Amino acid sequence: MADYFKIQGQGRRAILKGEIPVYGAKNAALKAFAASLLFKDGLTIKNVPDIEDIRSVAKLVSLFGVPITKHGASVYELGPRKGKGTKLNKELSRKIRASIVLSGPVLGRYGEVVCYYPGGCMIGKRPIDQYLDGFRLMGAKVKEVEKDDAMEISIKAPRGGLSGAKIFMKNPSVSGTETIMMAAILANGTTFIQNAAMEPEIKALADFLSTCGAKIEGAGTSVIRIEGNGLLESKGRPYLTIPDRIEAGSFIILSALIGSDVLISNCNPSHLSAILHIMECCGVNLEVGNDYVRVRSSKKPYSHKEKNLSVKTHEYPGFPTDLQAPLTAFLTQVEGDSSIFETVFESRLEYISDISKMGGSIVPVSNNQVIIHGRTDLIGREMEAKDLRSGMAFLILGLIGKGESLVMNAYNIDRGYAKIEERLHKVGAKIERVSNEGKGERLKVG
Repeated sequence: MADYFKIQGQGRRAILKGEIPVYGAKNAALKAFAASLLFKDGLTIKNVPDIEDIRSVAKLVSLFGVPITKHGASVYELGPRKGKGTKLNKELSRKIRASIVLSGPVLGRYGEVVCYYPGGCMIGKRPIDQYLDGFRLMGAKVKEVEKDDAMEISIKAPRGGLSGAKIFMKNPSVSGTETIMMAAILANGTTFIQNAAMEPEIKALADFLSTCGAKIEGAGTSVIRIEGNGLLESKGRPYLTIPDRIEAGSFIILSALIGSDVLISNCNPSHLSAILHIMECCGVNLEVGNDYVRVRSSKKPYSHKEKNLSVKTHEYPGFPTDLQAPLTAFLTQVEGDSSIFETVFESRLEYISDISKMGGSIVPVSNNQVIIHGRTDLIGREMEAKDLRSGMAFLILGLIGKGESLVMNAYNIDRGYAKIEERLHKVGAKIERVSNEGKGERLKVG
């Protein structure tokens, strides 16, 4: 039996008090591991969250021939690659979504790569056609073959290497933008990525790579220009992972529900505009500083200023799909009707049946839209975290419900929230991990 969380719900009592520090952004650190393959002299990555997805990608990069030394809990030192070959490990590639990002730097540097259709949470298909189309426009040939129940993808650049191209993203994909951007650094000529994703993690990566010799303009906007300039050199400069905006948003939501006085520290509020706006619309008592958000309890029940609150997930700077499930949990405790429209992943609302079984009033409108009738009392129950973000929503629901809740499959939550039970316990949450040997064993970097 895998690890799970046991939670004693306190209803709507404001019991949380203290400080919850935000760790480094998972989706920024993962891409830095891939970017290490662009460097002649290796790369040190700091403020790395101690989570399962990081351990998996570190193992993947290590098996590819990159020597890795870990210092403490949050610093990884990656040396120049010593291995040969251009094939990524199949098992680990299928385990995490970020594995596909390695295809860009590997293809750009070595002229070919064999990778696999990526894995991750069970929240819908993860199309990679934009990655492959981008590589084709840069001159590569792509071959997809199904082998042993896995889709193997062989990508080969022309003899002279990749060539710069104008690439239009049909949908602004974060990982797709980063993957093409890293391949373009080692391509011949200039590449333009149009309709690029604009997330802060992309700009943070591009800014750092630029300090190491890359020629990138426009990161953080919808058009990015990359001039191929060869391998990079860190010269001892470390990559400092930016704070995780999804983790910060999750803690803001939880603190709004059962917080007495909670300081969410080490965050960047400028990356949190969408969730902060909704919290303010619902009457949450917020204090926003340069690197923190403080949430104090409100004497009145929450209700939104608008007659009907409608939230549609969207690429940054819109409302992030990764906060959709935690926000849904929050809206069950807000007076009035609210609607959630999921636009990114087609299976990301499957968790709502668990909320209904707890006593929440949620009406499906379609596969990607629900109406939430608030405010309702919730009763604790057993739930399974089938993916990372709904798993965090279940922790929130368990803490605001009445009685005991069990959130099974802690592994999925561990993929994105480091030591979550320890951080929440320190501010007064009644949550504990029930550990079991066997399943859930953590990967070790070789």
